[in-house]
Amino acid sequence: MKKLVIVGRPNTGKSTLFNGLTNSRDALVHDRPGVTRDTISGNIPNRPWTVIDTAGLENAKSGIAHDSTDMALGAIENADAVLFVVDGRVGLSQMDLEWAKMVHKKAKAPALLLVNKSESMKRLAEITDFYKLGFGEPILISAEHKRGFDTIYDFIDRLYTTDSAVYNENDKYVIQIKTLNETISDLKKELAKCDKDQNK
Repeated sequence: MKKLVIVGRPNTGKSTLFNGLTNSRDALVHDRPGVTRDTISGNIPNRPWTVIDTAGLENAKSGIAHDSTDMALGAIENADAVLFVVDGRVGLSQMDLEWAKMVHKKAKAPALLLVNKSESMKRLAEITDFYKLGFGEPILISAEHKRGFDTIYDFIDRLYTTDSAVYNENDKYVIQIKTLNETISDLKKELAKCDKDQNK
């Protein structure tokens, strides 16, 4: 199973997104920041992906918040894909910028930038500011109402298809040998046809 890791600062709706993707209520959801302290995992139905919900990234030097952030960073390093979640109502924050730098440093996998809580355009902050995070185009979603999930599914489906198309060196040699054998077989058929025509 591929690992899809959800990250971002506290209270951006990561746990709601996790529950929506996994069709579960495994992750605690609360308006108070910092409710999630451990990494939680679950599977996306009908897709070869395990989703990992991480605690909100915090600048803590010790204690539970520090340990939770360490676990989140470890999950980022081992991810096959990352969903970086921000709050569309609040807008870009300094904490978003700081943790985006950390994700760029730690992650070896592609990341998708999700602007959550985008139910109402009137309540949205300046979307273009999120380009400063360096993840490309911000994708508007509502985790609560499962809006924008098609873009997430397209993102992970493309990654899985690309990975499935990659083969190792041994596979390459097998393919080359098969192609060569097919070519030789075709040549033999052509030669046999030519000999048959000449003997007529």
